[in-house]
Amino acid sequence: MEFIRPLRDFLKSKYPFLSDEDISMVMSFAEIREYPQGEQLLREGETRRILGFVLEGLVRVYFLRDGVDYTFDFREQFEIFGNLDSLLANVPTTRFIEVSTPCRVLMIDYDELQTLTTYNDRIETIRVHILQENLIQSIQRVEQYISLKPEERYLKLLAERPALPNQVPLKHIATYLGVTAVSLSRIRNRIKSD
Repeated sequence: MEFIRPLRDFLKSKYPFLSDEDISMVMSFAEIREYPQGEQLLREGETRRILGFVLEGLVRVYFLRDGVDYTFDFREQFEIFGNLDSLLANVPTTRFIEVSTPCRVLMIDYDELQTLTTYNDRIETIRVHILQENLIQSIQRVEQYISLKPEERYLKLLAERPALPNQVPLKHIATYLGVTAVSLSRIRNRIKSD
């Protein structure tokens, strides 16, 4: 498959201690799937025990409160997604995961991965690293939300994900930043005029 080689290269660059056999073990219980824009990969209340690895495209994690859609996160190429708090606590998810642009995703059965970690220390190291990386990202996101002004959060988002405004509706970016769509429009106009 055309994505196996780039995936293997990415994993080897990020985790040089991995062997081809380790990668093959993970691939043995993973499946590459293609999803159209708008497809729901996970819905609130479900307990699907999967991790997704974006090979191509963009997914959005969000939740609903009082009928309003709030974006929690975006995940793009070579990023992992899943509802980790639900996986770790083995409780139904409180979030939705949807495909924002047509995607190719490597879907990994989390329970199979966990079983593999009991006899493969290198895979366990990666699993722990993924959990740590997600915890750090969550902490940084909270810190940014508290310490940065909305315009600063938007500029940081543009620096980290410059294509995002062309991939998703601005209302999703607004809720991700914790502002209204009107406020985001004002921020964007202020930046353009500067």
